[in-house]
Amino acid sequence: WDKYGAELLRFEDRHQNSFCLGPTHEEVVTDLIRDSLRSYKQLPLKLYQIQTKFRDEIRPRFGVMRAREFLMKDGYSFHASGDCLQITFDAVKDVYQRIFNRCGLESVAVEADSGAIGGDVSSEFMILADTGEDRIAMCSESGKTFNVEQAPQLKPGRVSASAEHPTMKRVDTPGISTIAAVAQFLNVSQSHCLKTMIYHNADVFIAVVLSGDRTVNETKLQKLFPESSPVENDHIFESIGIIPGFIGPIGLPSNVAVVFDYSVYQHPTWVVGANERDCHLINVGINRDLMVSNMMDLSNVEQGDPSPFHAHSTYAIRKGIEVGHIFQLGTKYSSLMDAKFQTKDGASEPFLMGCYGIGVGRTIAAAIEQHHDEKGIRWPLSLAPFVAVIIPAQIKNDTLCQESERMYSLLVEKGFNVAFDDRSVSLGFKLKDADLIGLPYRLVIGNHYLNEGTYELIDRNNDVQTLSESQLIDFIGRLDP
Repeated sequence: WDKYGAELLRFEDRHQNSFCLGPTHEEVVTDLIRDSLRSYKQLPLKLYQIQTKFRDEIRPRFGVMRAREFLMKDGYSFHASGDCLQITFDAVKDVYQRIFNRCGLESVAVEADSGAIGGDVSSEFMILADTGEDRIAMCSESGKTFNVEQAPQLKPGRVSASAEHPTMKRVDTPGISTIAAVAQFLNVSQSHCLKTMIYHNADVFIAVVLSGDRTVNETKLQKLFPESSPVENDHIFESIGIIPGFIGPIGLPSNVAVVFDYSVYQHPTWVVGANERDCHLINVGINRDLMVSNMMDLSNVEQGDPSPFHAHSTYAIRKGIEVGHIFQLGTKYSSLMDAKFQTKDGASEPFLMGCYGIGVGRTIAAAIEQHHDEKGIRWPLSLAPFVAVIIPAQIKNDTLCQESERMYSLLVEKGFNVAFDDRSVSLGFKLKDADLIGLPYRLVIGNHYLNEGTYELIDRNNDVQTLSESQLIDFIGRLDP
């Protein structure tokens, strides 16, 4: 209630009693088992459910991709030791990867932030797709893969300006207050401008200094400064007395602590705000005019950045859709909820817990994002609602319609999941609809049947096979998803 934030879907009844709809069910499951499990002999225990979840999403979009109500497969595990939890975590990770492979999806498991769910270790499962909301950083050599919010930067070597570099100089920048506008006005790249972002943390303000082409990684920032929050532009002047757009790291007020991102060592000299309206400083020398201390990893990695995991390796950035997330929760919930068991030595200790989720509807939506073309969906066989649709080429031809019905009944009787399109529309219309909804095969019963007693089986690539009845049944029987 206190920590989940605005996504917790809350409401009040007529008596002003507060309620919420469950965004996740760790507390409920912990409550269920704390009165049932007493001894280490009952551990490990693994439970699962398929259940509706509710979250007050700020921007529900993309159909069922991000909705306020959705279906999840949840797993929960309870353990007496960290080693036992690790074994289950690794096993579920392997199982999830095989599930997504079986679904015909190109997926990766990435190291991720645990967020509001909690715990020290978590992995997300991402379906690679250009429309994905998440960015994935992949190390070219080590194979390590991260959600960008978790990807560490390579700590740079020290950089300093020397007497050979031009001296620092004040320049007028009237009304020019964005990094893009300053870079254009001074004819430099944004990657040669430092930006200074102001955050509030307890009783002090924090100035995060980073390259103008970088983005503050607030997940990393929160780990270092847990109570930090961005100061909106409308409140910056009243907070630190400086006009937004002209803030720089030199000469900030004493109530502002300055921290530097690794990216400030990309160049020995920079353009920075002068902390006065309509003015910037150029040729600001690192460790000459601007002394760098408190250097930290505070920004997102980008395409081509060096990776810290292997010599000469770099990050590649891909987009992905999160379809699963698994966590090592430790004792976060069991300690708070007094869920304990008796150890072999007779002591009372909180359970170690894990939780594991797959977004059922989101996996289907992600499959469509990864498998489609200009004609419509291209379902992998394992996810297709029907393996094939039976289409009589001429709906007014009694022979073709009767044979279509017979073939439909025969295939259903043999356990094959097929559809029968008996609408009174043209063959072309039916074929286009089959492409649109993505069925892997279309079984057309037409002239080949009338003339030769054979059937046309057309796949989603429009490749055609002419098969006898026995060949057709054998072929469909071998389509094991």
